[in-house]
Amino acid sequence: MQQMTFIWKVAIIFCLEWENIRTGQAWASQSDVGEKIISQLLAQYPDAGVYILSLRQHPREKIEWLETSLQASREIGDRRGEGNALGNLGNALYNMGQQEKGIGMVKQALEIFEAIESPNAQWARNKLKEWGVEE
Repeated sequence: MQQMTFIWKVAIIFCLEWENIRTGQAWASQSDVGEKIISQLLAQYPDAGVYILSLRQHPREKIEWLETSLQASREIGDRRGEGNALGNLGNALYNMGQQEKGIGMVKQALEIFEAIESPNAQWARNKLKEWGVEE
């Protein structure tokens, strides 16, 4: 029972802060992306609340955030962030009906995950298999 109470409290706080979260991400995305701290923020925004964001965020907005995260991750050389952004972006695009583009992005994510020996490589393999894609 305590765990459910905690989850509800987190959900309420998230709902109360949703506009602040969106405003912060919008501000960062319009700032000088070349500045390292801004790029780090942009790279991390979609991952910071990936599960709860899916409850509130429209898929198109999610895709915009992930595209920004991908660009920022590449600018700062964050391979893990790049792989995460590609994987999540591929999944979002696939679910929005852009299957070919989504598959391509998850394949790119898999290449990165394998190169950096990330356990997320297994997620990418499973996702491709779920979609009926042979590696």
